[in-house]
Amino acid sequence: MAGLEDAGRKAGELNQHGCSMTGFAFQIMDLTGPDFAVVIFGERDCVSAFPRISSEFASQPAWNVYSVALRESDVVAGRASERLRECLVAVAASMRPPVVEQPVVQGAAVVVQSIARHPSPVIVVLSTCMSEMTGAVAEQVCRQVQEGSGVRIIPVATSGLRLRTQAEIVDHVAAVLLDAFGDFGTVDPAGVNLIGYQTDRFSQAAEAGTMFPDEASLLISAFGGRLNSAVAAGASVSDWRNLPRGGLNVLVDRSLVGGLARLLEGQGRRFVQLAQPKGVAASDSFYAAIAREIGSDAWPVLENFQPRLEAIQAVARARARFSGMRLAYGIGTIHNFRPDVLAREGLDNLPLFLELGFDVEIVIQERDYPEVHRRIRRNLELLGVDAPYRLYYEPAVLEPALREGRYDCAYVADFMRDQVNRAGIPMLRLGEMNSGYRLAEKYIGRIEETLGSVFDRRFGRYFH
Repeated sequence: MAGLEDAGRKAGELNQHGCSMTGFAFQIMDLTGPDFAVVIFGERDCVSAFPRISSEFASQPAWNVYSVALRESDVVAGRASERLRECLVAVAASMRPPVVEQPVVQGAAVVVQSIARHPSPVIVVLSTCMSEMTGAVAEQVCRQVQEGSGVRIIPVATSGLRLRTQAEIVDHVAAVLLDAFGDFGTVDPAGVNLIGYQTDRFSQAAEAGTMFPDEASLLISAFGGRLNSAVAAGASVSDWRNLPRGGLNVLVDRSLVGGLARLLEGQGRRFVQLAQPKGVAASDSFYAAIAREIGSDAWPVLENFQPRLEAIQAVARARARFSGMRLAYGIGTIHNFRPDVLAREGLDNLPLFLELGFDVEIVIQERDYPEVHRRIRRNLELLGVDAPYRLYYEPAVLEPALREGRYDCAYVADFMRDQVNRAGIPMLRLGEMNSGYRLAEKYIGRIEETLGSVFDRRFGRYFH
């Protein structure tokens, strides 16, 4: 309990710094359901963009995202807090845990007690520009409704228009979710947490059992461990609840989740920072390091793991076809809140392209400042790779940079496709690559489909 109170105190300290409401909401909205709801303390239009993210959310009856729907008259008349109260009472009533009767022995008698079903539901209230700029305070209302309903309510000050960095928002959200759900009970030394990796679950029935969490769980079990939790991408409420129970915490990039790591410190929990498993060599390194931390040797397992053998064959096939092909690896243009994309500023996919034999140059949308060069060198050192890079200052001038570099293909964000087309080279879409052996082999096939015809047309005469 002391650990949970300490987590709440530290999360409160993070709340004082604030973050973007939309950045916060985008990370937690897909956790909503019977045990978790989000209330936006602002006008109705503050949530108008959320359902457009996907039809899955727009038509999901269990998607518990609500708006206080403040009107200008509510703010002018000082009724914002009362509107919040009405909203929270209605939401809490729909989430109140059912009460069950359970016989309890008290001395010589058996007494029937009414107890609430666990886990208890949680409501997170996000402030907005309107509520913060007008001084509408949510804390007292949240506390009163919580006491009256029995549903836990957590107010989060997102500081309205005062935006923060993407990394700060990621860490802030993780701290609040850990405070809301974390079960700081007995720690399992063999329990492994993957923090910040690309751990999305399958979205189609055909993908069941083939995603990275499935592979990681299988191999970690073979090493003598147990996959305890995987956050943040694709995480569920149970992942956040179980997170403190894991003894080994594998971090994608401590600079992104350092605050979360500090909240988890203690009770013998261990921490290790590992680059994402993108490609065969990176996956080998990733799993071998986890096995060592568990106290096992990974190689007897990995050497006979069929997806790894298939990925090795795919890498060899691709190297024979694309070795020496110049690839522009574009970063600096993506604005999102996924730690697996933000890790080392988007460079974690670089090792696979180098493994496939591409002649890679990093093309970065950045200003030419000394601190930029220091960050790039730091990230490359953390990955243990070396690659040249060039800077360009805005998306509209990517085309000249690509022409100047005389690249054969580009790996960039999808919205830059027009610039790549103007440069006359094929494009690989940034972010489509997934983690682990199975998905590395699958992505290599996609590269071959995209670049194969171009390569054959340009260099095929040498093979006749």
